[in-house]
Amino acid sequence: MAENGIGQIPESEFDVGSVDKDNIFAFKTLLLPGVVNAICEDEPVTALGLVDRGVAVGAMAGYADGDTFVLLSFYVAPAYRKRGGGQQLLDELMEVLYGEVSQIRIGFTVTLPEHEELERFLKNRGFEDIVRDSNSMFRISLSALLENKILASVQESSSVISVSETNDFLLRKETKRAMAAGDPMPEDGFESDLVRKDLSVVYVNDDEILSYLVIESTEENVYVISAALNRGGMKVFPQVLKKALNNIQNNCSEESIILIPTVNSVSAGLVRKIAPDSVQVYRYMEKVVR
Repeated sequence: MAENGIGQIPESEFDVGSVDKDNIFAFKTLLLPGVVNAICEDEPVTALGLVDRGVAVGAMAGYADGDTFVLLSFYVAPAYRKRGGGQQLLDELMEVLYGEVSQIRIGFTVTLPEHEELERFLKNRGFEDIVRDSNSMFRISLSALLENKILASVQESSSVISVSETNDFLLRKETKRAMAAGDPMPEDGFESDLVRKDLSVVYVNDDEILSYLVIESTEENVYVISAALNRGGMKVFPQVLKKALNNIQNNCSEESIILIPTVNSVSAGLVRKIAPDSVQVYRYMEKVVR
């Protein structure tokens, strides 16, 4: 028998057990940071860990939302994939949830080969795609956006500047206003460690930020528009977007990829108009719990 942080396990290839704040240290690199924090704070999260002879090699976690279990995190270390561990985690989750919920739902962005591997894994195990524009994500190359005729005709404005060039007081003021109003904004505002200040853009008028576009770097040469707001009028936001794209062109690789989130069918329609070559890369998948 071996110790692994979730108790004694038989010397078989894999074992599955519960993950809680008492053994989270063994699985914290296998779960998303937000999930780890939720477990440590005793929030209502169901988490399972996969162990191979005393070594934590995989984990999944989520929460119940009515009759749906929302799967937030699902990961098996690369060296342990295609050996049945992911299936064991899923089987155990189905057993735990039986009679408690009617379906499992997962949402994730497909931008890397391992994301495509996850998508295939889920489809092979009965998960079905749900097509939706709300809370989705579109992918397009920087070059395709810059070649867009609509953006090519947009005139630049001296009122549109990079966040790195913006007065800190104005940034803090807008962060406070946006959060109070419930407007899109990173958790730590413009000061978030993930925000690329040299790429992100604001529109300033009369010492007030009326529009902004926040860009985060998620992986090499991939940039996501994590927050955007326009209170400056119809002509302003195209200027903000063009400035941000020029920033990426001047500071990053020509092969850069832009991820654009959408919150509803209106914003999805706008993305398709501005970027007709864009590809929807956010997946919602569901499976009935039997």
